[in-house]
Amino acid sequence: AARKTEVDKLVQTAQQAGLKVNAIDIDAFACVNAFEYSTPNAKTQTVALIDFGAVDTTLAILDKGKLAFSRDVAFGGNDLTEMIQRKLNISAEEAFKIQEHISSESAERVGLVQEASGRLFQELRASLNYYYNQHQNASPIETVYISGGFSQLAILPEAIEKQLEKPVKNWDPTSRLEVGEAVNRESLKELLPYLPVSIGLAIRPK
Repeated sequence: AARKTEVDKLVQTAQQAGLKVNAIDIDAFACVNAFEYSTPNAKTQTVALIDFGAVDTTLAILDKGKLAFSRDVAFGGNDLTEMIQRKLNISAEEAFKIQEHISSESAERVGLVQEASGRLFQELRASLNYYYNQHQNASPIETVYISGGFSQLAILPEAIEKQLEKPVKNWDPTSRLEVGEAVNRESLKELLPYLPVSIGLAIRPK
């Protein structure tokens, strides 16, 4: 659900830009749409989709093709950057570079990034525990699929596997799309983590 005033603001912004709004959807639904379209066997699995954004993180649990649970966690890449800034007393640009090149950073800084991500992991674990408490007969989650800009943090997949005790994979929302000749495929690869929501909206049934 979303407040009508917030939806109206979005519609007005689009109209001011000269765009016609045909539909408004929720990011969790859009992400699920893209995943189901790009993953033909999605309806035979129970999976968690985690989309790590700059402002918040969206968790969706897909059980045999049905959206069984979704939640937005108020923690994103910007929060991690700000926490690193405060801890090390550095600029936002320097904090972002630490994340970007975390594989070559010192053990102390890697530990700091892991510590700063701790609240997010706690929220994700709490969300999964809540889901299982509310759905006693739910099928266990087989795999966690991640996307979003924040998902490119090199240490994130391993950290999630450790925290949630589930295998973690990246996924390609363009895998079943026909890509135009004018599109640079190498450049497209770098953008894949950012595309699930926009693709999910684009393929949404009218």
